[in-house]
Amino acid sequence: MQQINLQAAPNQSFTMQLNCNLYDFAVKTGGNFTFVDIVRNGTFIVLGMRAVAGTPLIPYRYLEDGNFLFITANQEYPFYTQFGLSQTLIYASQDELDSFRVTARR
Repeated sequence: MQQINLQAAPNQSFTMQLNCNLYDFAVKTGGNFTFVDIVRNGTFIVLGMRAVAGTPLIPYRYLEDGNFLFITANQEYPFYTQFGLSQTLIYASQDELDSFRVTARR
């Protein structure tokens, strides 16, 4: 798994390359919630999705190589004031996700 460093800022965007894919991210705050836009290789994958802890951000129909998840203390909703403190964004490869699913079933 790879940790993606987010700033403790209400609105931010960044670009990263993972597994031969170019991802453009926008993380935005609206009210008490965090919303995410994800563009992969120039194609919108997610637009204005509300972020929820432990829930994969990329929908199943767009899965190829892995997914992104917010990890938070006590399954709180992700919120920028806690980025880098008790909340983080991670990328997990497909193999890591599959391994996690097998472990969770036991």
